[in-house]
Amino acid sequence: MDVLLIDKTGTITYGNRMANEIIAADRIAMKHLAEVALAASYGDDTPEGRSILQFINTSTAFTCLYR
Repeated sequence: MDVLLIDKTGTITYGNRMANEIIAADRIAMKHLAEVALAASYGDDTPEGRSILQFINTSTAFTCLYR
């Protein structure tokens, strides 16, 4: 991966500022995307950053990647 663009201005969140979906681009493994999103959001204490951490850590779509 050469470039990762994360837009946390509301595009990826609902009005309650919670992430509800993470979509990998073509040829990007979902596990890799989840790892990068977690790393990028780990130190982000905004509602958006926390919601990405919560979404990945609790979503059944990602649970199978880490167990």
